[in-house]
Amino acid sequence: LVPFTGKVFYRGKPVTKGSVLAQNVDDRNDAALGEIDGEGNFSLQTNGDPGVRLGRHRVAISALQPGIPPTPLVPAIYVNTNTSPLKIEATEDPSKNTIVFELEGELPSPSSPPGASGETAPGSDQNRPQNDEQGPGKDETAGDKPNPQE
Repeated sequence: LVPFTGKVFYRGKPVTKGSVLAQNVDDRNDAALGEIDGEGNFSLQTNGDPGVRLGRHRVAISALQPGIPPTPLVPAIYVNTNTSPLKIEATEDPSKNTIVFELEGELPSPSSPPGASGETAPGSDQNRPQNDEQGPGKDETAGDKPNPQE
């Protein structure tokens, strides 16, 4: 393993939370992960040990602001190693094992909570099938049956 560090920016400002994943191009089972700190810095680790294996890696960056729903802090293209254009090459020369990622693009819209756009929330009455024999609001166990003695 060799040390590898970097910094993540989006629109000129540091990304202050999230993680960086570096997946080895030659071995999909070999990956390193680094947490992004409050200034946008990260250091890669492999299985908890500092550093990354030598070679080329595809890079994904995941960063969300907590909340319901969470708010994306980076464009969706960067979240998956299959779509991200970011790459690094870890070498034996530590002076070359640093990078600054300048992310571009539009942030995805956070998904709306159920009901916000006219959808019905799971478990709401609008999603419940109605039994034609009972009709809406009828409950046979609540005494809605005719009483033959009346």
